[in-house]
Amino acid sequence: MAKRLKWTEFSKSQRKDILEYWNTRNKSKEYSRKLNELFDKIALMILEYPEIGLKISGSECRGRLIRDYYIIYINSEKSIEILSIFDTRQNPEKLEKILGL
Repeated sequence: MAKRLKWTEFSKSQRKDILEYWNTRNKSKEYSRKLNELFDKIALMILEYPEIGLKISGSECRGRLIRDYYIIYINSEKSIEILSIFDTRQNPEKLEKILGL
């Protein structure tokens, strides 16, 4: 049975906020569209190759870097669950809070 890809409500919210930020900043939807396509492409790559992301010490999570963003996910038996899209330019302690470390 093939695994399913699931986005948490938190990761969906982060994704929306990121894309809206770039729409406002650039006064164009072009970059946001490309970034959104890249998020989808990487998510499908993670689904196909779940071990592609680096293991995050102290947790069951893995992370895959894409431009300035770190896609944090859990690989379970039945699904890949994307927990967060973390902007790597933020304080790393914020990521620890998100992951509960």
